[in-house]
Amino acid sequence: MKDNSRDEVRFPLLEQMSRDVGMPIKPAYKTSDLARLFDVKPRTIQQWVRDDRIRSVRDLPGHNRFLPHDVEEFLRGSERKRNGKGSHEGENDENQKNKNTR
Repeated sequence: MKDNSRDEVRFPLLEQMSRDVGMPIKPAYKTSDLARLFDVKPRTIQQWVRDDRIRSVRDLPGHNRFLPHDVEEFLRGSERKRNGKGSHEGENDENQKNKNTR
């Protein structure tokens, strides 16, 4: 019996972006890796960490490292927001309606 688990895509959004920039999937990414992947400055990635937009772990010297599943989760959240399906999307519309009826 053939094991197909290696053939399945575990991180589809991350794998697609990695292919687009020619970066292999890694066990952990550095801040500079994510900056290259997202085409932003490393300071932007650091700000995202401070704002709790993306999860990181710290290595022994204290540098941020990003696990593939956390990067994939960030990408999925970004995709939902881009498609208008953010978690607070409907709340803001409803709150605005309530303010207008007062």
